Amino acid sequence: MEHEFSGYTVNGIAKALEKLGFAAELKAAVSAATREALGAGGIFKFHPGSTMDEVLVVLCKLEGPDAAAALMEEATRSSLDGIVAPLARMYLTLKGNEPSVLFERFNDLLRGTARGITATWTSSAPRAGRLQIDYVGAVDPLVVHGWRGALRYVLQFCRAAGEVKVDAPSVNRKSVALLITWSAPEK
Repeated sequence: MEHEFSGYTVNGIAKALEKLGFAAELKAAVSAATREALGAGGIFKFHPGSTMDEVLVVLCKLEGPDAAAALMEEATRSSLDGIVAPLARMYLTLKGNEPSVLFERFNDLLRGTARGITATWTSSAPRAGRLQIDYVGAVDPLVVHGWRGALRYVLQFCRAAGEVKVDAPSVNRKSVALLITWSAPEK
């Protein structure tokens, strides 16, 4: 089994590509399958994860890792604000406004947007830790930059200033990890 992303997520990525001005250059550089997935979207359909991984890898190569992070920060903004926000707000209301509340429950937040991907949060301090993203199969280590952007938006969603850094990739290429630190969320 390959990992997959929901059509809702694919739609968010396609919209973010347009908004950030990367769409034309990227679509000219990716495979036909990836162009088709970007155009197909849909809300209840899932798409092969390799197509969205290709978007991130190609964007890293064309525009640099910060472009891939910016893309997924923007895509996460629309995805989290749309489909995942009610669940995220419920967790924050019940357990406190710290980003760690969402990092600890990242698998629950992923369920509606991805398949074949799991996450493990390990706290290293009250406002710091490591989030490891595991895939069912091997992935290009450059996909970590997409997660870097997505997690930056999670910090914003919680109204916390912080930093998301890439940790060393796994040897088996089935996981990526990020180191996250933040200050107290604004009230």
